[in-house]
Amino acid sequence: MSDDEDERRLLLMGRTGVGKSRTGNIIFNESVFLSELSSSSVTRECQTHTDGVNNRRVTVIDTPDFVYSTNTRDDLNSQLKRALDLCAPGAHAVLLLLPLNTFTQQELDYVTGFEQKFGEEVLRYTIVLFINANKTHKRTLKEMIRKNNRLSGLINRCGQRYLEFNISDLSNRPQVSQLMEKIDTLVFNNTNTCYTPEMLLENERRDEKRKTREISEEHHEDLERVRQEMMRQEEELEQAIQNPALIRKDAEQLEQEEREKDKTKKTQLITKLKWKLPQNCGYLWLLIVFLLFVSTLVWVAQWLSG
Repeated sequence: MSDDEDERRLLLMGRTGVGKSRTGNIIFNESVFLSELSSSSVTRECQTHTDGVNNRRVTVIDTPDFVYSTNTRDDLNSQLKRALDLCAPGAHAVLLLLPLNTFTQQELDYVTGFEQKFGEEVLRYTIVLFINANKTHKRTLKEMIRKNNRLSGLINRCGQRYLEFNISDLSNRPQVSQLMEKIDTLVFNNTNTCYTPEMLLENERRDEKRKTREISEEHHEDLERVRQEMMRQEEELEQAIQNPALIRKDAEQLEQEEREKDKTKKTQLITKLKWKLPQNCGYLWLLIVFLLFVSTLVWVAQWLSG
């Protein structure tokens, strides 16, 4: 065997807190990566370690969360390229870590982001590790996958390569041997090829072309809508010029609408007056009675003084 054929370069990928660093420590059977079981990210930058595992030279690259990280996009892109540089000339296997008992929308979004960043080509080199933190589960892993269409679709795209991995049992060497056997089978099926930085760059170029095409198509649709609207207005104007009756019809329609508005206003005014008239009539009768009373008082006063 050549040196490269006897070496395994592994890239750990997964959401914040899923257990990437702890998985790396279990592979090497020692604490080489800073690890905590928490929902907050411990790994901020790519870390690498190389050592012997099952008579092979193994390099593991521990990575930050490339989808949900709080770092800026530029920082994430630079860390992503650094991760591939650390496993140059390429990664023999990408270990995609997912929690065993849950496959929520966040996990689905992470997987989608993972495929978008690395491209479909990365799935040829991917093994899904279902991380078990020593929790019991009633159904087998196969049943869990079969019951979830999205999850089973991911496993199919990865060539049915998956493994349950208990990160609570640090001394569980049989599961490490099982993982290394799966990696050896993967390398053999891929004729000892790797996922390389050039593949990542090619995927980025395809993504840029796709975005440019989508933007161009959107602009084309907007321009087509404007063109159609201008053509419609030109047709209406041409018809109006050729047929003056249409202009008269429009003017008569506007005039009729104005008359209807005036009629409505008058009706509303009359209605208001009708409501106020009884009140005003009551006040008028009171005034007349008051004037008659005053006149009577004046006449009586004059009669008495005469």
